[in-house]
Amino acid sequence: MMNSSDIKIVRCNRRSIMIKVTSDAELVVRAPFYVSRSKIDAFLESKKTWIEKSIARALKHKERFLSVSKEEEILLREKANDVLTKKVALYGSIMKLYPSAIRITSAKKRLGSCSSSDSICFSWRLMLYDDDVIDYVVVHELAHIKYKNHSRDFYDLIASVLPDYRNAVKKIKTA
Repeated sequence: MMNSSDIKIVRCNRRSIMIKVTSDAELVVRAPFYVSRSKIDAFLESKKTWIEKSIARALKHKERFLSVSKEEEILLREKANDVLTKKVALYGSIMKLYPSAIRITSAKKRLGSCSSSDSICFSWRLMLYDDDVIDYVVVHELAHIKYKNHSRDFYDLIASVLPDYRNAVKKIKTA
């Protein structure tokens, strides 16, 4: 699996062991104070497949974004401003939902977000994805204007506009 030096173990006041692979492909284990290292190792071994897939995905994601130069970022930011403004106008008119503002950010972990005041932010990194993923993120954030949650009604609204949105979600998760 991994060297024990590649694993960050955080002892804390919790009831169960939790594992997380960070965006930097680091494996972090949070464990109760009373759990032995051998029990942690056994737990990690039982989650070996998930850990390996998650680390591979994080490395692929990291590599994709690190390969963007400053000049490319500027071009992607300009493209994002143009493309996303048009897509928000298109899908906003279909859904009858309109943001109070649209901003392009440098967010690394979120492709889009919607504030309580209905302002939508998109990361310029969204331009590195396929068009169907871009459409999904736009529709997802517009749906948050109506539903400030991820309820069944929220996803029904998305499906009414993009019936195959789940394919885009899969692409995001495997990117």
